[in-house]
Amino acid sequence: MDDTPLAVTGNRLETIMNEKKDPQPEAMARLEEMLRIFNETTAKLEATQAALQDKVRELQSELAEKNRLLARKNRLAALGEIAAGVAHEIRNPLGGIGLYADMLAGKLEGNPSLAVVEKIQRGVRTLNDLVEKLLLYTSGVTADFGETDLNLILDEAFVFAAAEIEKAGIIVNRPDPGESFPIVADEQLIMRAFLNVILNAVQAMGKDGELTVNIGLEGDEKEGAYIITLTDNGPGIPQEELDRIFDPFFTTRSGGTGLGLAITAGCVDAHRGRIKARNTAEGGAQFVFILPCRPDRIQAEDEE
Repeated sequence: MDDTPLAVTGNRLETIMNEKKDPQPEAMARLEEMLRIFNETTAKLEATQAALQDKVRELQSELAEKNRLLARKNRLAALGEIAAGVAHEIRNPLGGIGLYADMLAGKLEGNPSLAVVEKIQRGVRTLNDLVEKLLLYTSGVTADFGETDLNLILDEAFVFAAAEIEKAGIIVNRPDPGESFPIVADEQLIMRAFLNVILNAVQAMGKDGELTVNIGLEGDEKEGAYIITLTDNGPGIPQEELDRIFDPFFTTRSGGTGLGLAITAGCVDAHRGRIKARNTAEGGAQFVFILPCRPDRIQAEDEE
């Protein structure tokens, strides 16, 4: 056996020494880094999953609402066809009845029987008003847009409702007449919509009620929308009636036709707007109009 000592160079000795070092701290550091990355990734995945679940719930809610509105639209379309047919069938004989009643009233001047004829005339006028509303609702509401101001439209609506408001002793709170809320709209349609809601509120409140009108703007006057609320302090709307309140012929008021709010909804739809009814925390009813400032632009975009 050769007893000559092995020659070990400096580089070789360094390699041997490095191989004998404990590799555990370096491995632990790599493991800790991997665990940190894993935990961060897991947290991000959990956050993403939660956000997706929220979005799914939101989309499901939107889909359910769209399905509800579509079902209502189909139901109302079928009802509208029937109503239009009935209105046309009634209109012709009704005109004849009204004409003969007027002729008879002229001949009975000063006769006690005139009171009976006057009742016939009132009945004819009531039926004729119903037929006109039916035809307006079933033919669809078309807006004739022009530049106007919401406060001016409110002025006109309150002029028409003045007698009912004064008779019931209603207190009205509304925006200062000097304030300006410029909008492109069909004045007559929006006035009719406001008037229907105002009269409904007066009838619901009875004596000494209070009606509050507020107007706010979301966005700007070019791309935004006005939020108009009409709030009364009456008994409110029963929960089971809220979904049906804009349906034609739905009414809980004696002598009501159930067409006023249906036509109101049609006037708002013609402006690419929305209307909803709800109850306030205090118990009264609140109607919310959402009217685009420039519905004519929305219409143009829809047609392109």
